[in-house]
Amino acid sequence: MSGMDSHIEWPTAEIATLFAAGLIQRGDRVLDMGCGLGTEAIQLGVLGCDVVAIDKEGKPPEGEEKQIDGAQRRLDKQRRAVQRRVDFIEADARTFREGEASTFHVVIDRLLLHNRGEGAQCRIVRGAAYAIAAGGIYVVRCRRDRAGEPPDPRWAAEVLHAESTIEPGARDLLDAYFDVGPEVPFAGLITDPTQATEGMVVRAMPMSLIVAVRNDRRFGRPKSDRP
Repeated sequence: MSGMDSHIEWPTAEIATLFAAGLIQRGDRVLDMGCGLGTEAIQLGVLGCDVVAIDKEGKPPEGEEKQIDGAQRRLDKQRRAVQRRVDFIEADARTFREGEASTFHVVIDRLLLHNRGEGAQCRIVRGAAYAIAAGGIYVVRCRRDRAGEPPDPRWAAEVLHAESTIEPGARDLLDAYFDVGPEVPFAGLITDPTQATEGMVVRAMPMSLIVAVRNDRRFGRPKSDRP
């Protein structure tokens, strides 16, 4: 089995790390923001979570990614097996809202926050704050340039406040609605898009899961998504 197959099929390093650390547990309600093919949403469903997975492209199409056909068939089979636990919704993470606030235990962000520009980050953080119940967590993934060093919540706080990647309004929202929790390192699998069709994993990159814990400040349903 190629590295790409293993990354798609069983649990990604991120999901395995979150469960091993006890940050996600069976029965948790999880919002997967920017779910893509739905790989992690399906894995979370198999592991016993109730998942809402959103992406602008909607439900991952059957038979997509023919270049990794064997892994995709296994993923499709898992999707069908957990269809009652995983709800795929075509929606934009910047504007998605459920009817009631504070209905999720966990919101997962796969490099979404750090890869969005001015204005969008505020909407993403505001959406996470609206969705997560007090004591729940917002999991932000980022590259880790501290390989070999122990986890450090001070560094995690710096990442969530970095002027180079997080706009001021988003930092203010993070401060208002979240407390910075643990940093959890893991080895991410990085593929070169030009070689992905060959199912090749180019390298493992040191990465971190930064956990922001939702405080008990009440968040009403927003009338506007403007920053």
